[in-house]
Amino acid sequence: MSKFGHRIQYSVFEIDNSTRILDNIISDLKNKYEKRFSQEDSVMIFKLSSSCEVLRFGYAKNDEKDFIIIT
Repeated sequence: MSKFGHRIQYSVFEIDNSTRILDNIISDLKNKYEKRFSQEDSVMIFKLSSSCEVLRFGYAKNDEKDFIIIT
């Protein structure tokens, strides 16, 4: 940790036009990995559609702030 706070690293992946693949990834996160996440882990999935659903795992469950996404 630096003197300015926690260091954050982001990895961004885009999954185009495949609901089945995204559903498989979400299922794996929930069934295999979610119980292993600590407060130092964050996974956020943005389902960019008419519902704009956001799924959060790990520490990200604690963060309920709004996001602005520009594409």
